[in-house]
Amino acid sequence: VLYSRGGQSEHIVKRQLIVFGVAYSVMFVEAQLDLQMLRRWAPWFYVAGVGLLVLVFFFGVGSKGAQRWLSLGFIRFQPSE
Repeated sequence: VLYSRGGQSEHIVKRQLIVFGVAYSVMFVEAQLDLQMLRRWAPWFYVAGVGLLVLVFFFGVGSKGAQRWLSLGFIRFQPSE
């Protein structure tokens, strides 16, 4: 998002900065995890991911003609990403 006087509201910029901070923190924590542990848990992560995709089929929220999102009330996310 390019922030300028042209019209982007300040809350969008703040929200993007918060999302960036959370994502960077998660990336840092994941980089510290033991590789053997990740290999051991990988099948369970896969099952959880497929399960979330199945949930989208039944409980997904539609947006712009497509049902891709899951809503937890305070946050919406796309399991496919």
